[in-house]
Parts: sequence; C-alpha cells; structure tokens
Amino acid sequence: MFRVRHEHAQALRPALDGALPDRILQGLRQEGLQAEREPGSGAIVATDARGSRTRLSFSSDGSPREATLPSGARFGFEGGSDGRLSAVTFPSGERVDLGYDERGDITSLTRPGLLAYTLGYDEERRLSRVTYPDGSSTLLHHGPAGLERVVDRTGAATTYSRDDAGGRHTVTDTLGRATTFFTGARGRLDRILFPDGSEQHIERSEEGHPLGVRRRDGQRVAYERDETGRVAALRWPDGERTEVGLVEKDGAVVTLKNATGTLILTFAEDGTLRSEQTPAGALEYGHDEEGRLTELRTPWGDRITYRYDVDGRLEAVRDWDGKEIRFGYTPDGAISSIDYGGEVRELREYARLGAMARATVVDGQGYTLSEQTYDYDICERLVGMTDAWGAHAGDVERRRFVVDAEGHLLAEIDPATERVLAEYDYDAKGNLTLDDGRRVHVGVMDEPISYDGREIGYDGCGNMLRSPAPTGGERLCSFGGDGRLREVVTGDRRVRFTYDALGRRVSKAVGHSLWRYGWAGCQLLWEEHIPHPGATPVRRDYLYHPDGITPLAFREGGKTYWMQTDPRRAVIRVFDGSGNVVWRARYESFGRARVAVGLVRQPLRLAGQYEDEETGLHYNVARYYCPWLKSYLSLDPSWSHAGATNYAFARNDPWNKADATGGLAFLAVVGIIALGAVIGAAVGAVAAYFGHGDILAAALGGAVEGAFAAAGTLAGMAIGQPILGALAGDFIGATLGSALEQWMTTGDVCWTCALRAGATSVIVSLITAGLGKIPGVKQVFSAALDQVRKLITAHVPASWIAKIAARNSPVPIPDNAAINAQAKGGYLQIRYTWSDGTYRFESRWHTRTPGAPAGQGNTWVVTRTTPGTPTGQKKVQHVLTGENEWTPTHVWQAAVKANQDGTATEAQKDLLKRGHWPAP
Repeated sequence: MFRVRHEHAQALRPALDGALPDRILQGLRQEGLQAEREPGSGAIVATDARGSRTRLSFSSDGSPREATLPSGARFGFEGGSDGRLSAVTFPSGERVDLGYDERGDITSLTRPGLLAYTLGYDEERRLSRVTYPDGSSTLLHHGPAGLERVVDRTGAATTYSRDDAGGRHTVTDTLGRATTFFTGARGRLDRILFPDGSEQHIERSEEGHPLGVRRRDGQRVAYERDETGRVAALRWPDGERTEVGLVEKDGAVVTLKNATGTLILTFAEDGTLRSEQTPAGALEYGHDEEGRLTELRTPWGDRITYRYDVDGRLEAVRDWDGKEIRFGYTPDGAISSIDYGGEVRELREYARLGAMARATVVDGQGYTLSEQTYDYDICERLVGMTDAWGAHAGDVERRRFVVDAEGHLLAEIDPATERVLAEYDYDAKGNLTLDDGRRVHVGVMDEPISYDGREIGYDGCGNMLRSPAPTGGERLCSFGGDGRLREVVTGDRRVRFTYDALGRRVSKAVGHSLWRYGWAGCQLLWEEHIPHPGATPVRRDYLYHPDGITPLAFREGGKTYWMQTDPRRAVIRVFDGSGNVVWRARYESFGRARVAVGLVRQPLRLAGQYEDEETGLHYNVARYYCPWLKSYLSLDPSWSHAGATNYAFARNDPWNKADATGGLAFLAVVGIIALGAVIGAAVGAVAAYFGHGDILAAALGGAVEGAFAAAGTLAGMAIGQPILGALAGDFIGATLGSALEQWMTTGDVCWTCALRAGATSVIVSLITAGLGKIPGVKQVFSAALDQVRKLITAHVPASWIAKIAARNSPVPIPDNAAINAQAKGGYLQIRYTWSDGTYRFESRWHTRTPGAPAGQGNTWVVTRTTPGTPTGQKKVQHVLTGENEWTPTHVWQAAVKANQDGTATEAQKDLLKRGHWPAP
C-alpha cells in the first residue's frame, strides 16, 4: 500500500497562487488568442478575432475575482480565507454561495433568502446524503466493498452488488428486478441478463474487439471491420447493411450508407461541420472563429444566417426571405424578448430563481395576443400555469400541478374550483400505474403490458407490436432489423416509414400519398408532401434556434408563420405575418394536443416531437412516443444509465423535464454537432447504438463523469433556467455518475475522485454560467479550469489508482507484485514488478511518457528480463510490442530517442505505437 507523497502531488499540479494569472495568459496565447496583462492591475484582457474584449481580474492570491464581458456585464467571484470559491455574483445582483466542511468538500449550495441544497458525507468522506430545499433527501449507503444502495426522495432503493471472481455486476431496482452484467477477460462486457430472463451477448475476437451482438430476441447484428480494424459496416438480422467510412485528412469525412442512400459529412480540422451531402442535395454550414453556427445553405439554395452580439449570444436569425428574428437578453443572459420579423413580439420575465415566469406576445400595435404565467415551488419545479388568449387576452385557463418528491406528476387541479382535472399514480420505481382512472399494468422491463384492461404486446427486443388505438380497435406495428419502426396498421390504414443511415426518418407513405423529410442534425429542416403520384410536391421549410430544439418559424406557400413555445419547448401558438393566431392548442400534461385553432397544419409537439396525424404517434428521432398511453414504443436506448425508466416520458415529470430526441444515445455521439468533437470514436459509437449492443461499454468509454451524469441530463433535461437546481444537479450527477462508473468498471469507488468531479462540475458551471459562448471568455476560463482540473490528480489516492490500473495491464499482474509510484518529469508512473521463476517482469503505467506517440495519453509499457547468471549468461531485456511479441530493448530505446529527436522512421513510429498500450 502506498500514497502519493506531497512532493509528487506538487509536481502534478500548478499552484493556484500568484502565478496562476501568468499560466492563464500563457495558455491563451498558446491558443492563438490576443491576451495581455493590464499595467498596474495585472488583469488579463483577451481580445477575440472580432475585437471583442473580455477582462478577468484577480485577487492578491491569484484567484479570479471578476469577469467583465464585452457588453460591460460583470460576474464576481468571492473566495474564502482558505482560497476556495465561496460565492458567485451575477450581473443582476443575484448570488450563489458555496459552503464547505473542514476537509474542503462542498456542503451547501445556497441562494441567500430563497433556498438551499445541503450535502452530507460519512466518516470515510463518501457522499451519503443530498437534502433538497423541501427537506426531502437522496441517501447513499456504503459497505466494505463500496456503494451498496441509493435511496431516492420517495424511498425507492436501488442496490448494487459485485462478484469479481465470477465477473458479475448486478443492479437491482426497488421492485427487486435485477439486471446483471457479466464481464470476461480484462473486464470487458460479455453478456447482460435482463429482469425478464432475456440475454444479450457481445461476441469478441481474440483481441477483444466486438464482432457482433446476439440480441435479446436471439438475432445477431454483425460488425464488419476493414483492414485497419475499424467497423466498416453493420449487418442487420433482416439482411440490410449500414456502411460506415471515415477518412481523416485536413479534418474528416464520414460516409454513412444504407438502402435509402448515402450521407457524406465533411468536417474541418477544428471539428466543425462543413457540409452534409444527402440524396436530396448538399447542406453547407458556416461557423465563426468560436465554432458558432453562422450560416446554413439548404439543398434548395436558401441561405439562413445567424448573428451574435459582443457577448456571444444569438442576436438575430435571418430567414430564407431576409426577415430577421431578433433576441434581447436579461442582465444574467436569459432571453427577454423575441422580435419575430417585426410583426409579432414576445416579452419574457423571470422569477428570481431564473425560470421563466411570464411570456406575453403582442402584435405590431402593441395589442396583447396571448399571455402565459408560470409558478414554481421551492425546488424550482413548475407547479402552476395560466394561459390567456382572445380579445385582450380575456379568455383564461389555469392549472396547478401536484408532484411527489421525485417530481412525478400526481394530479392537475383547477385552482378556481379545486376540481381535480386528472390524477396519476405510480409504482415504487416511478412507472405509471394509474392514468386518470385507467389502470396500467407494467412488466418487469418497465413496459406497459395492459392499458385499461386492453393487452399490449412486444417483440423479443421490447418493441411494442400490438396496442390499443386511440379511437378504438387495435394498432399493429412492425420493426426493422435495426430496431426502427417500419410500419403501423390501424384498421384499413397502413403507414410505412424509411430512415437514413443516421437513423433519421426520411419518408412516410400512406397509400398513394408520400411525405419526404430532410434534416440538419436533429433539426427537421424541410418536409415535402406529394398527395399522389405525379402531383406537384408541396414543401415546408422549418427554422430553428441554433440550440437545436426550439422551433422559431416555418414557411409554406410563400408565407412565413411564427411559432411561440412554452418553457418545455412545446409549440403553443402560431402567428401569421399580420399577427393573427392561426394555430393554438392546449396540451395535456403528457403531450397530447387539443387543437383549438387549426387554420394551418402544425405537427410539432413537445420538444423534438412530430405528430403523425395518421397514427397519432409522435416521432421523437430515436423512437416513437404514444401520448395517450404516455409511453414510448421501444426501450430507451439509454436504458443502462442511472435513473432511466425504460419506456416513460421524461421520468413522468412532463412539465419539468424533456426528452428532445427520445433518448439521445446515438445522435449525442454521432450527430451533427457532437460528431466533430469525438470523430475518432464515431465508428464504434455507430456500432454500439445501431446494434443496441455493447451499450454499457460505449457509455463507459468516455470521461469519468460523462456517461451516467450526461445521460441523466439528456433523459431529464430541465426546462426554464433555474440556476441553483441545475448546480445541485451538476454536483449530484457528476459525483454519483463518477461513483457508479467506477463501481461498474472497477469494483471500487474513489470517493475523493467522485467528490472532486462533483465539486469541479459545480465550480465550472458557476464560473462559466452564461459565459460559455462569449468570445475570449471561453478560452480564458478554459485555461483557468485546466489548472483546476489538474488539481484533481493531486487528490487521487495512488493506492486506488494502482488497484484500478492493474486490472488493465496488457499482461496479468499477480497479487504479490511489488508496487512503486513516482512523479517523473511531470507525469505519474506506477511500476509493478514480479518474477515467474524464468523472467523478471515490469509493467509500467504512465499518465504520459516522452516516448509515446503524439496524441496518446495514459499508456502501459511492459518489459521482460532474463536475469544474468554467475556462469556467464548475459541479462537480456525485451519490450512487449504485440501479443506475445517481444522486441529487444536496444531497438526500443533507439526508436524512443529518434521519436524525441523528430527523426523516427515509420517503422519506429509503428513500433512505439505497438509498445505503448492504451490505458484508461
């Protein structure tokens, strides 16, 4: 057992002292940003390519004190006597305070005079309690082996158990339903046993690369690889194939092909998308120096432009016809006004907690066309709304929502009469069991198996095949080998669908009628309707906010229509160019729209949903949603993530959470925006998603606090702009997410690491609140936070690192191996040595080595030595450079030296690549 000594920690971390400003300055300049220290004050002034200036001042100890944006808005940072960030003040004067215990762990997040979240820890510094402003708590119980149980705010408990010898990791929900993950060699996931007894197998090569997936229904999805080992195609059980190609040169070109056609996505070297070639034509994208979308050219020759203010916020969108939608902002950066082409204007007000409190739409003469107000509880959850319309907004509807501690919707009430409009009930896990008097029975996979006494049937993969139709009768569905809905039959009506290689729907056929769809990422860019063969297509174009999920307008027949959305991004009004309401709907809580004014067709529903009027289903990109059953038709692609409720919409908290793509597991990785950021992992991600295969391994393949925490965000994206609740969510998600990932991948939880992940997440969120898109500021804080992130390494117990690292050595490390850790040249090295009687082995784990190939991070290097003997046998040493392939040390050292000198041959580079084994 050993620990990193103080001097090692210091070697791994830059001191947060008076040298920090200079470190930040150096980092900014290395990124190519113009940055200078102000004479006298020592503040850093960073200037971006557009000339916008951001000023960051420091306290005497070198910690950030104030950020002044190009617009003049100021964010303040207060530090305690111990040097920790203790408060952040916003331009409006609001503030968030952070409390710590004597060990430096965050114990509270407070909005003074409003609300507070508190955090508790056990004697071993493990997070044990999170208490919310309403007094409810999430509890974490730990045992000798680590995390054993998590109890949510309603008392529902999830337990975790491991059997490392048998390679079994089991998660059991509060209803006693267990999902077991079986791992094989080197901890790789081999098999999953689901609560219903079905299994999913991952087939691997001798080297451990996935070759295919045997799904729950027994069908096989095969991965076809090219000569480099990359996945080149996926072959589905029904015989169809999805081909994947990747060329990395001056950026990257990704080619995806299936039966509907070929997609070619071209990326610049900085990861921004340049173009997307589709069967309908090319989309071209323009970006500014900060990577923001500035221009979109459609296959039809239309040009849409996006303009940003000096603080990097969206200032205006110019549509196809040159009309502008302009945005105004509050001091804290929330949208305060939207001017729709000078014809309709929306004004927004916010509560102190940061959530939208009022939205008023007026016409060009200032007359009120509609008005909505929103009320929130102490936990920042939306619990009431008022919607007014008609002459002078004289017609009014009011609703109050009752939720349980976890946010599950229990009832809707008319505040004027206290009449219950609808009520709901759930099982202990949060699955809907009572829908306003209609009983719902739920299966062991959380799937509804009957609704109001009518049976619901599924295929072997959990896709809904048979269910009640909304108007009576039965709805029959069929799915393709890739898991996509291909056909819906209701009575004598048959509707068929096709999808492109990214899984986006590109056609809908109803009898002789045909709909075609075109996309820009996850945004529906256009649709075209051909009523019958030979008819002239009728096209509609859609316009979105570049955030990806907020629709702004559509154009059809030469007319532009403006769309108003509520806090959860559902379209509630459509206005024509004269300010007339041409579409208005009242939404049931779970998304079913009751259209009151329908002078135009408007199919967009809750965020990311498109209603098919032929079936009543909502297409939600990754899967389909049934609003009257309040259930998705398919298992959540992110089912393995903490908190997932397999078939429910937004965890049955429909007013406070959204699910903009139905489970973003695929497009989050290979979608338009994110693909550029993780292009190297694109092919593997495609394989993981499309096969619904090695999902857990794919989810755990990213940054430590990424998979579980990010999945929770995607599955339950908060609406509005609550500040403190989001920060608490950041902390809880990052901390618990880190702990769960460590538990799943290693069997151990470094709670110091998990808490640092949570604390860093909060501090990053606070410091960058409202600042992330501002020219210069992004680089300023990126450089500052690089220093903060490096601090995490100094607090990681080396004993934990050693135990975890040993599990991933290229050669097995025996339990009796000697372990030594040291800091060399700014990197951490853990060395394991042992002997098998013939050879002396040394397996070294490095955070970074000088001889490693460019761009490679943590690595293993393994050596084998034949000891010398008194009889004259010379000591011989080799380096492991392949499976059972050993290279003489003098050859290896020559390659290392040549690589450092910049004279390495291709053969030497290849040798170093093979000898530096990737490590987590």
